[in-house]
Amino acid sequence: MLLKNWLAGLARKKSRLRRSTRRQRHGAVSPAVERLEDRTLLAAPTLDIPSDLAVYTDAPARTVSLTGITAGGSESQPLRITASSGNTGVVPHPSVVYSSADSTGSLLVTATGDTVATVTVTVTVEDGGPDGDLNTGADNATFSRTFDVNVVPDWDEDLVAYFPFNGDAIDATGNGHDGTGRSTVPFWPLIGLT
Repeated sequence: MLLKNWLAGLARKKSRLRRSTRRQRHGAVSPAVERLEDRTLLAAPTLDIPSDLAVYTDAPARTVSLTGITAGGSESQPLRITASSGNTGVVPHPSVVYSSADSTGSLLVTATGDTVATVTVTVTVEDGGPDGDLNTGADNATFSRTFDVNVVPDWDEDLVAYFPFNGDAIDATGNGHDGTGRSTVPFWPLIGLT
């Protein structure tokens, strides 16, 4: 019985489609075609993937560059960028520095408190839609990208460099005091291990 009802519904749709097509051949345009012709297909805005960022707890704001910002395709519409934090207790919503129609912008990111965590930030580009008005959101198109902010411990200010013995001479404090290896000498013979 269920299959019979489904087939009957399909036959009615096919019949409506034929009638609609016949009307088109004789000069009348079907309502479905009118709706398609009235609707302008717009490309979504674009934004390159922002780079992940490491910040110290309670450090001054860091800048994240935004590139590849467009209205999409060859469109020219007003654009708005917003940014939201996945955990505002650790990383507040970033401040956005952007002027509409520019292809670049930036975010100012800070970490508050002493919490060490990884927080996802979502950056959204919104265009003005067919009416070119950002305030009428129903027709606006949006596009989002995410990146991670890794909040790391704030090293003691007196600490010049920290080398965690992880196979390289990179300063883990971020102060840029990376070491340079001149020669390698195994230390275990020096402490009596063979």
